[in-house]
Amino acid sequence: MATVSVLALLEFHRDRQCLNNIFSHSNWDLHLASGLQEADRFLREHNPGVIITDCRFSGGEHWTDVLHLIEQLAVPPLLIVADRSPNVLAEVVNVGGYDFLAKPFDSTEVVRTVGAAWLTWKQKAEAACLTI
Repeated sequence: MATVSVLALLEFHRDRQCLNNIFSHSNWDLHLASGLQEADRFLREHNPGVIITDCRFSGGEHWTDVLHLIEQLAVPPLLIVADRSPNVLAEVVNVGGYDFLAKPFDSTEVVRTVGAAWLTWKQKAEAACLTI
């Protein structure tokens, strides 16, 4: 079975540390990035199944910028948006994101949401390989 691979694009150290702590209790791979350029570099060399991203960044970037970045990929990772306010959930789902995680992160919710997203992505990736 393939390993769950996740890229977390989170601006704040405390959020990255919290996810790191949650993932340390699993055999999942967590890769951390603090900005869009760093995430772009990572995505050029790796193919994570899931991206967790902040809703917005202090530099003016928005989660939709991450969505546009991954749309170019053959099998784009599924995008989970993280924020303190759940008001963005409807927008995330309607615009093309996969799901929403509330901050501060709850370990049970992170595991459930990321696990479901990765399984969905894995099925899409396997289907894409069969049609190539």
